[in-house]
Formats: sequence, structure tokens, C-alpha cells
Amino acid sequence: MHTVDAKKIVIVTPYLDEINAMEGVYLAERGFDVLDIQGLQIEKDSEMVRVTPECIARYAKSVDRDDADAVFISCGALRSVGIVDQLEAEIGKPVICSNQAMAWDVLRLAGIDDFISGFGQLLKNH
Repeated sequence: MHTVDAKKIVIVTPYLDEINAMEGVYLAERGFDVLDIQGLQIEKDSEMVRVTPECIARYAKSVDRDDADAVFISCGALRSVGIVDQLEAEIGKPVICSNQAMAWDVLRLAGIDDFISGFGQLLKNH
């Protein structure tokens, strides 16, 4: 999120409120202004993977705010990487998801700085 210059963020997760509270504190301690964090209240990974990409996109749009610099979709079990590009086009701001951010970081750590289209601004422009 630092890479896309996001300071004020909203977060969507599949997690329970107590996990969201810890994640919000963690990100705030790293300099982000967490404007909102909402979770689907799902306990098991086996249930998280069943959430459809379309549901994730609708949920992210419902939590987004005009004053947010970016939307963070948190959780590697969510099938969100395929909706990032379209969601960014619809809401007009960066969308970062866990698997996309991990892929970007691993590529950069390996010395690969290729730009990859179709998976959001992070991979396309940074």
C-alpha cells in the first residue's frame, strides 16, 4: 500500500471482528489511517475459499469510501486477485489484495521488476 501511496485505507476481510481489530491496529502502527475495516465473520479457511469473486467485489465496493486512498482486500484464501483490475476501474482507486501484494513482493525480492497487466495498478505500474 505504501507503493501506491495509500495512506487512508478501508479494509475488507472474511475474518471475525476480533481478528479485524488486531489487523486494524497492526496497520495503524505501520502508518496507515484505517478508515474502516469490515469482515464477513467467517471462521474457517474452508468457508473463505467459497466466497465468490463477485461477492468480494460487491463487498469491497460497499465498504469503500470517497476519502479512502485505496481498498485492501485482506486474506490469501479469498479469490480476489482476478477482480482487482475491474474493481479499480469501477471505484477509481488502487485495490490491493493479499495474494497480489505477495506476488509483487516476491517478484521484487527475486530481482524481477516486470510490469504485469490485468491484476491491478500494483503489478501494472510498480
